[in-house]
Amino acid sequence: MKNASPSQVLIVDANADSAEVLHAVFQRKGVETISARQPQKGIQLARSCDPDVIVLDVESLSGEDISTDDFLDSNKEQPARLLLLGNLRQQEKESGSDAILAKPYHFAALIRKIEGLLVDSRAA
Repeated sequence: MKNASPSQVLIVDANADSAEVLHAVFQRKGVETISARQPQKGIQLARSCDPDVIVLDVESLSGEDISTDDFLDSNKEQPARLLLLGNLRQQEKESGSDAILAKPYHFAALIRKIEGLLVDSRAA
């Protein structure tokens, strides 16, 4: 079980507007957010910050030398709950993520999914 420090969400999304919306919402809820626009930076932050939840927009991986599996592999030592966003191929759906939210999505649904994963993370 994690200690009593504030919950932390890592947002890996090339779209800065999405990250800003989530940051504003979760800041009001007392949840710390960190974000990365590039997947490689997201992997570095996941390793160094030990977030409770990682939100990964799979479209951020387009044109990069990083796959969904790379994120799963980087998350093995300090496992965080992983939420994949986007229109996923079957192999990504079977990847071992904790939750998937297809695009287009409403922010309310995304926020509820993240909140559920935060609860699960704290109970683990």
